[in-house]
Amino acid sequence: MPEVSNVRFNALTRPHFYVGKAWYQRDIYIPQEWTNKRIHLFLERAHWITEVWINQHKIGSQDSLSTPHEYDLSQFLTPEYSSFNYICQ
Repeated sequence: MPEVSNVRFNALTRPHFYVGKAWYQRDIYIPQEWTNKRIHLFLERAHWITEVWINQHKIGSQDSLSTPHEYDLSQFLTPEYSSFNYICQ
């Protein structure tokens, strides 16, 4: 029987260590054709907590390690340029 202490769990561990919050920011353009359409942000592998901001207004936050984070951005985006941000903690 192989020794358990020699087994490496590469699929279960990350090669990097957590060093703090990450901030992602992007200016986005919403085309006129998207008027009255639903716009969703789907964050499949968020590390823990996420916060979403659009044009300096907090849209929401979610706290889950094992399930995707999803935000409905439809009512916050208009056909124009918007500054979109999200924070992963």
